[in-house]
Amino acid sequence: MPTSEMDEALSKIKSDHILSAGITRSIHSDRDWQHVLGLCVEQLAARIGTHQLIVLSMNHERGGFDQCYCTGKGLGKSEHWLPLDTVDEQMLQRAHSPVSVESIDGELKFAPWRSHFQAMQAKSLLVSNTSPGQPAEGMIIVTDKIERRWSQTERELVQTLSCQIGLILHQWQLQRQTDQQAQLHETFQWGMRSLQRLSKIETLDQSAIRHIAQLCMCLWRRSSLGKTARPRPSEPSTDTKSHVSS
Repeated sequence: MPTSEMDEALSKIKSDHILSAGITRSIHSDRDWQHVLGLCVEQLAARIGTHQLIVLSMNHERGGFDQCYCTGKGLGKSEHWLPLDTVDEQMLQRAHSPVSVESIDGELKFAPWRSHFQAMQAKSLLVSNTSPGQPAEGMIIVTDKIERRWSQTERELVQTLSCQIGLILHQWQLQRQTDQQAQLHETFQWGMRSLQRLSKIETLDQSAIRHIAQLCMCLWRRSSLGKTARPRPSEPSTDTKSHVSS
């Protein structure tokens, strides 16, 4: 192998290592989420030649997916993606590498999502399940505005990104559940302190009712979070990037 090709291969290996190490860092805030996925976009642009990345999170209540991260133009900050056809769902569940579409025109795959792709002016794409071999909890979509044949190296890189981002989504869910538990405990403690300061029965009854309502709201939010936990919306940092969730 010529020296130039060897140097290029070593550079790509190093880049993949930096990418994998960078996106497995702990996620404790929306800023962490934004930084990590921003790193993914930079690597995609450098390695694949496209910066268009979409991250979807399963919405168990509504069905389909919620868009929690997106770069590029054409899509809104908060969009719901319809459930896929059964054939597409099974294909993504069985696939252990991204499903590729070289030309969207005339393609039957992912028909319920065609309007989103048209809005982005996407001509080709890769779609990856964040949990290969299992029902999708998240989806990673990489698109390009030109028709193209995706190489095996590009597919492997997207698959690596997909698995790592799947771990991030799971970690985010655990972090949000921890935050909700802390909020529940704080609300309970505040209510108990408030009740201890009251002496009149009427006032005590009213305060107790408000306190119980607050506890019920916290419990409801915690229950909903367990089903559809995903990052909160964050404002785009550039004109071409938006980070969204519900």
